[in-house]
Amino acid sequence: MTCSATTAATSAIYLQGEQNGSQLVTARALAMLSKATAASTRVVVLNACYSEPQADTLGNVVDCVVGMTGAIGDDAARSFAVGFYRALGDRRSVANAVEHAVATLAAKQYPDEQLPRCRIRDGADAHQVVLGVPA
Repeated sequence: MTCSATTAATSAIYLQGEQNGSQLVTARALAMLSKATAASTRVVVLNACYSEPQADTLGNVVDCVVGMTGAIGDDAARSFAVGFYRALGDRRSVANAVEHAVATLAAKQYPDEQLPRCRIRDGADAHQVVLGVPA
């Protein structure tokens, strides 16, 4: 696992760019991209180390954003993703999917279970956000 912390002012993540190169994308740019597609974007998962600042920024334009408050191990990140997307596939709400994924980390005794945080946009309810079902 390789992680580096960023401050809120310099908050950014690397995304895979064209020709498999890395592209540094700031939280502001992520928010702008999300806002441009906000009519269809209901949830964003930033399953990466120290992604809470980006989640906070995106939380202003997307209903639900999951971010990590610290360094999450690769195995824990994979387990979180499997639990989260399995619950969404079972037509569970985003709030329930986060709970399910965190419970999966706890069941596997990963100390990372305290890291995921779901940010909810004002006026949204993560218990009511179910993907694939009309709002």
